Parts: sequence; structure tokens; C-alpha cells
Amino acid sequence: MLRAIAESDNIRDAKHASYLPELDDDTFTAAVDQQLGHHAQNVERIQLDAIFEIGRELATAQELFKYRRDEGGFTGWLGTRLPQIQVRSAYKAIQIWQGIDADLLAILANISEAGLLEVAKAEPDIQALIARRVEAGKSSLPQRSRS
Repeated sequence: MLRAIAESDNIRDAKHASYLPELDDDTFTAAVDQQLGHHAQNVERIQLDAIFEIGRELATAQELFKYRRDEGGFTGWLGTRLPQIQVRSAYKAIQIWQGIDADLLAILANISEAGLLEVAKAEPDIQALIARRVEAGKSSLPQRSRS
């Protein structure tokens, strides 16, 4: 069934050929599910990296506004220059960047943004303990949704 859909939608072109191997329908479905899981993990990693980098950039801009008071300060600049970013989201990204060591990001990749904020508030030794528990699969922090 999936093979027929893929072929009818012209998905099996050269660009996508490596993603859709020649397999029976059950194996094909399992292979597609596995690949979709892999792509979801990549997107989550990229999203986490982006939140961290956005936090770094916004923290730098916020620091510059300590010396410059025009444009309504940092939040005024944010609303004018980056209206797609809500002030609350900007401060969350800054808090994550300021509070979490970059080396822990890969370990914390499956933790939700709310969980990351809680980790960011913790002392470094507590963060290391949390990272060890996450690695061991014993964390009670909220996970990213898998929808």
C-alpha cells in the first residue's frame, strides 16, 4: 500500500530513492517508520541547538542595550526587529543559554523546553547529576512530545 502511494506520488525519484528501499510492505513500513524516527530526532537536535544559539544571540543583544537605551530597550528592539519572537520566548532562550553548559545539550536533547528551563536554574553540580540520570534513563524531567 505505502509503496503504491509513494510511486503514485512520484516520491521514488532519484532524490528520494535511498530513503525508500525495495522491500515487502511490512518491512517497507518498518523501514519508513525507522527513518521517520531518525528524522524526528534530527529535527529535535537542530531545534535544541537553535534555541541555545538564539539564546546566545539574544543575550548578546540584551547586553548591548545596557549601554543603549533607545528603541524601547531590549524588549522594544525585539518587538520591532524580531516580532515573530515573543518576549517570553526570548527570555526563556536566554535563560537556557545562560544556565546550561553547552556540553550537556546533547545529553538533554529529549528534555522539553520546560524541563530545560528547570535544569538551567540548577547549580552546575545538580545539572551534572541530572545529565547522568537522563543518560541512565532515570530522569523525571518532562520529555519532548513524540507526536
